[in-house]
Amino acid sequence: MFSELHEKYVKASTELGKAKEYEFKVKLETKFTVPLNQYMTSDGQIEFDLVGKKKDVAYIVEIKWRNKPVNIKDILTFHTKVQKSDFESQKKRLFVLSKSGFDKKAIELAKKQNIICLDAEMNEIS
Repeated sequence: MFSELHEKYVKASTELGKAKEYEFKVKLETKFTVPLNQYMTSDGQIEFDLVGKKKDVAYIVEIKWRNKPVNIKDILTFHTKVQKSDFESQKKRLFVLSKSGFDKKAIELAKKQNIICLDAEMNEIS
């Protein structure tokens, strides 16, 4: 019975996450006036929640819709993915949007890596 409940919870969480990603896709497209879509490399090795281009600038967004703050490891993982992607040498604006905020070390690293931290209302965290 526990495993059945856990499976239902995971399914519901996944569906809610997809719905939230779509909601933020629409809001961010309006905010940045750029079309955004999910992105995955042809080999399936790198995936970004949302990517769009405007005037030769790539907008890359990572959405963390969970019940814990984004930590330094999350920021490092995102930055590393960008560095290993086709976007490495392009002009880009990087964003991490979090439902539950960011811990202090995550904010510090994000600033050093030029990653903009956004809260659930899409306000910049500094």
